[in-house]
Amino acid sequence: MKRPLAAASLLATWYLMTPPWAQVGKMNTQATLSTWGTISYYGSSAACETDRQTMIKATGAGAESAKLLSAAQCVAGTDPRLK
Repeated sequence: MKRPLAAASLLATWYLMTPPWAQVGKMNTQATLSTWGTISYYGSSAACETDRQTMIKATGAGAESAKLLSAAQCVAGTDPRLK
């Protein structure tokens, strides 16, 4: 299953990334970007941001996943903070 994701990551230039959890119910938005999780891959920053906004709306404002997505960032694959 990881093989298609790895192949997609080579083609994509933008990642939708979420911060790690510091403790139950609290995200560590100050963590280094290399420790953040990747939700999906995109060909452009606009596509990434559009999808992020769509996911937030779909989950509902009070949901934990909406809070996580609100803290998520679209990051270029060439961003040096990923290393």
